[in-house]
Amino acid sequence: MLVGFGIVLLAAGAVVSFVVDAQISDADLVTAGWLLMVVGAASVAIGAIRAATWMSAPGDGFDPERQVPTGGRGVEETPT
Repeated sequence: MLVGFGIVLLAAGAVVSFVVDAQISDADLVTAGWLLMVVGAASVAIGAIRAATWMSAPGDGFDPERQVPTGGRGVEETPT
């Protein structure tokens, strides 16, 4: 989600910086576009780092072997 938002900001910033040729009083659209691109790039970088961290995190402690006692009987599953 964060990476997608960053890509949208990058694209919007590029359009504002390089395509829009309007003049607004008290605002520089080229600078605003570059700021959008910087924020978008930072968002993509942070999203990529978070995704890489999540993908390389150790397992959730899943143990394929379990014992379930039911009425004095037990069920065992072991990997084959």
